[in-house]
Amino acid sequence: MSPESRLRTLIESDNFMKNFKIEILSEKNGEVKLKIILEDRFMRMGDVVNGGIIAGLFDISGALSVFTIPGVFNAFTLSLNITFLTPLTGDYCIITSRVNREGGRHAFIEMSIDDQSDNTVATAHGIWAISR
Repeated sequence: MSPESRLRTLIESDNFMKNFKIEILSEKNGEVKLKIILEDRFMRMGDVVNGGIIAGLFDISGALSVFTIPGVFNAFTLSLNITFLTPLTGDYCIITSRVNREGGRHAFIEMSIDDQSDNTVATAHGIWAISR
């Protein structure tokens, strides 16, 4: 199974991930770039994306970046720290997640979300437990 088809299978079989319209723009060892369609049900008053949705998107992208590492069987979020820079609006966003360091049973990940005008609206750092 190719890495991209593995990620697609994970997205389609995960009860949380499959609720989002996710396009895999690129993936390589330890890194993914995703396009997410921002649906009306994600919006608060003023047509801004709810912060909980942003947290969920970081959780998804962080996990998917871990799953690009050869031999990883499963991954669980241990810590997720988010900095919101500006409201997220528009029809879609781009999320980039990169594993900065991996050791033993942990992966340390850096993430960002850009709006459709290519402005960074939020950044995050997380730690994932990994099973091999």
